[in-house]
Amino acid sequence: MYFLLNTPAYTSPVTDVCWLCMTESHTIPGSLDNPSYVNPEFLINEQKDPNIFQIAHSILAAFIGVQSKKNHERDDAYVEKIGLKPYIIMGIVMVIVFHLVLYAIVKIITMSLD
Repeated sequence: MYFLLNTPAYTSPVTDVCWLCMTESHTIPGSLDNPSYVNPEFLINEQKDPNIFQIAHSILAAFIGVQSKKNHERDDAYVEKIGLKPYIIMGIVMVIVFHLVLYAIVKIITMSLD
């Protein structure tokens, strides 16, 4: 219901009648009559830069070999804007942490066998 109440009154291109109230057309936000309206699709499509956790998630997805198209496009846009440096640094850190965890697991297992 909230969506319907906040939906702008769009008119039919053929009849020029408002779809919500079925009467005469209203001033349509985003039209030439009201150019101050901001298109909500622009706000939705605007991507923010990924934070450190999203970069780590992308690197982990690269380790596994699976990543969503949305995250891939976000990362691609960020790489074009900033460069590969954050991803390379995070990848190196994650590889070192992975090796340290494996080393610790092997040490714990070999100590328990002695």
